[in-house]
Amino acid sequence: NKDLTGLDSVTSKKLTVPGTGGKDTVIDSNGINAGGNKITNVAPGVVGTDAVNKSQLDTATNNLIDKGMKFSADDYDPANANSTISKKLNERLEVVGGADKTKLSDNNIGSIVDNTGKINIKLGKELTGLTSAEFKNAGGDKTVINGNGLIVVPATPTASPISITKDGISAGDKVIKNVGPGAITKTSTDAINGSQLYNLASNTIQLGGDKATTTDKQQLNNAGGIKFDIVGANGITTEAKDGKVTVSVDTSTIGANTKLKYKSNSDATTAQEVKLSDGLNFKDGKFTTASVGANGEVKYDTVTQGITVTDGKATIPATDGLTTAKDIANVV
Repeated sequence: NKDLTGLDSVTSKKLTVPGTGGKDTVIDSNGINAGGNKITNVAPGVVGTDAVNKSQLDTATNNLIDKGMKFSADDYDPANANSTISKKLNERLEVVGGADKTKLSDNNIGSIVDNTGKINIKLGKELTGLTSAEFKNAGGDKTVINGNGLIVVPATPTASPISITKDGISAGDKVIKNVGPGAITKTSTDAINGSQLYNLASNTIQLGGDKATTTDKQQLNNAGGIKFDIVGANGITTEAKDGKVTVSVDTSTIGANTKLKYKSNSDATTAQEVKLSDGLNFKDGKFTTASVGANGEVKYDTVTQGITVTDGKATIPATDGLTTAKDIANVV
């Protein structure tokens, strides 16, 4: 009989219910294999080993999606709900940096997980690929670092900027402090500081003259400049003009005030002196005649008197003079 009725139980090791398209449902000691068919009218599961129906699964799924995830940052405060962002699963979370996406660098930011389960985002200690960085203080002063160098732009519009670039350093009319002493040599290109300049400016100049005479000392940093008067005397005059000093000599004054000493035969007792303006007076001597010529020429000529012979009688001149040997020979 294919149709059994009135039975209280059926014992079988395996029960197979044929399905369409070869999708049989099998119940055996391993469990139930629905063969790809739906199991309908499943009651809600209660304990952990119960099967759950789609309604329970949908509810659990929706609860999980709605619960979502929470995100917080450095400003998280448990007492402030606004410091936490809640997002359902499959909702988009925006992490915004604010920079132009075409001006971002690579390999300068990293992230690590610490032992509290937090993901820490850190800026690298060695930044590369940057083109510019700008900093501002509370007063509005701005510092810009780029490939050209460093520029500090004061908030005050009339203040000059300070820059360090490949072209040099501009202090912007500001004092450069704590400058180390630079080398002061012929070839040095070091900057020097105020104390070095002060020591140099504190040096003095003093001129010396005859008989150990000296001028007053003048410092190099004299506010009015350094000035020494070159004063002429005794026929010498000076004129300072156009960056030069001209010294002129008045020969007449020099001659009137300068004396010439002279003596005879190295005998100091015969020493005499005469003004140059008066000059020397060369006089005729006994049997000599003095004469002077150009270019300092002085000449003495000897005065001679010849002996004449008339009718065998020698005649001696009336004036004094020297007789030569020739004159005597003629008489003899």
